[in-house]
Amino acid sequence: MKLILMRHGEAESHAASDYDRNLTQSGQKEVRASALSLAAYQPKIDLLMVSPYPRARQTADLVIGVLGPVPMLVTDQVTPDVGVPQAIRELEKQCDDRQCIMVVMHQPIIGSLVYYLTGVQQPMGTASVVMLDAPILERDCCTLECVI
Repeated sequence: MKLILMRHGEAESHAASDYDRNLTQSGQKEVRASALSLAAYQPKIDLLMVSPYPRARQTADLVIGVLGPVPMLVTDQVTPDVGVPQAIRELEKQCDDRQCIMVVMHQPIIGSLVYYLTGVQQPMGTASVVMLDAPILERDCCTLECVI
């Protein structure tokens, strides 16, 4: 299975709550640029999992605008306060016959998840994307194939 993990684009620094932060114009541009770079790999995404936070949903919508329609699952199991075990359980529930799953999420979970799966401490700035070869979702069992 391929696993594509993307951090949302740059978000507003202030809002009523962390949950309510939207993408900035700069964040929208960086997401489009990352999505265009990802499109060069021609991923056939079977499912796009996304955090319910507005900035993550906006990021997912922009990605779909570049890559084309894909089924989307909004889940609170990839939000900033979720731990790696919870995120892994949610991913495992969705794996079945899927060949490629993309997840739009936040820090610190994305950095922790990449490290857990690959053993690589990969910086994940806004709109960063990693593509993993994920034969199983266990510690150090995935290969980092691409960083955008």
